[in-house]
Amino acid sequence: MQALLEESPVLKHSTVSRGKRILVILHDGTRMVDKFLDRGNGWILLHEHGKIKLEDIRCVTIWR
Repeated sequence: MQALLEESPVLKHSTVSRGKRILVILHDGTRMVDKFLDRGNGWILLHEHGKIKLEDIRCVTIWR
């Protein structure tokens, strides 16, 4: 997540609790709303979309 924080100035939330619904925007413009499950070194894990590399993510924010 640290790499994501440094790359994306539009990131609104730096911490996301497990089970929260988040909006993820990829560099190619794809948007997805999904439940956050876990994070690792260089990836995040979502309920429906599985593992996503941090290098592919432009923005992550809590979906309200």
